[in-house]
Amino acid sequence: MTTTIPRTKRVVSAKASFRRAMFWIVAVTIFIFGVGMMLVIEASPIALLPDQVSILGDIFMVVLLLCPLMLCGLPLYLALVAGVYGLIRLDSGTAYRLRQLQHTSHKVQMTTEKVTQSLAKRSIQLHARAEFLRPLFRIFDRIEDKKDDGQRQ
Repeated sequence: MTTTIPRTKRVVSAKASFRRAMFWIVAVTIFIFGVGMMLVIEASPIALLPDQVSILGDIFMVVLLLCPLMLCGLPLYLALVAGVYGLIRLDSGTAYRLRQLQHTSHKVQMTTEKVTQSLAKRSIQLHARAEFLRPLFRIFDRIEDKKDDGQRQ
């Protein structure tokens, strides 16, 4: 009896598949670039006369440099626009929350001021009511301390 060993599938990592895909993208791009250059040069009715070199250079510049640059820059531009939009929304949300915090802080400050003023008034009233007990509290003080009190005896 023969046993057959099942063939295992070869697992390709994500990094390897990305490299393979990028290789094919770059290879196709270089191939299209090369073919495009040959077609522009061969199909040109101009045999590269000295005056016509600048026209051919301008065509190469626009077709092979500026167009790919614009196509590659478009996602970056869109990402920047999305980032600015997100920052504006974040800023408006933060400003709303800060206004709420400022309002709450102001209310707490006013409440604290009212409470401290009330406590200060009650303290003054209590001190005024207990003023007649002052000589009793100062019985055991030295004579010098009694003179520093500001009241003459």
